[in-house]
Amino acid sequence: PSVGHVVSAVVMLCYLVAFRTLLCTFNELCIRANEAPDGKWSPGNTPGVSIIKPLKGVHSLLMQTLSSCFELNYPKLEVLFCVEDANDPAVALAQELIAKHPDVDARVLVGVDTFCPSARINPKAANMAKGFRAAKYDVLWGADANTLHTSHDLSCLLRQLCPARMGLVHQMPWL
Repeated sequence: PSVGHVVSAVVMLCYLVAFRTLLCTFNELCIRANEAPDGKWSPGNTPGVSIIKPLKGVHSLLMQTLSSCFELNYPKLEVLFCVEDANDPAVALAQELIAKHPDVDARVLVGVDTFCPSARINPKAANMAKGFRAAKYDVLWGADANTLHTSHDLSCLLRQLCPARMGLVHQMPWL
């Protein structure tokens, strides 16, 4: 790549970061304006959401990122940790967090999904497939294990998804 291409890519990345910052600020203001006075969703007016988290191994921030799932401000939620091997060290960490948060519907799903046709092409998708099948809610949120959630992330996504009757919302990563 030429110097011009590299400069163009850097400039585009800067614009995306600035746009994402403005969008997040706007979304946060909208959320605060539309929340109930106590800052919580009411169970009667919200769709249930199943969060599907593929796990494989541990990293230095895994406890923090997985803990953030349990701090989401949302009433109808389940967290499904998907792992291929029962001996994976991430299993013990997920089970520890589940025990610390009995008020959150969460479980660990272990095993290799042989039904998933993409198992050879995309191991992460194959790992998550069991979560998609086991999910009890229609709204599915696939989130990597290294994703750190804020308490309002789910509210942001649903505010985009529900009013427009969309089928998919993609959240840009924090840059």
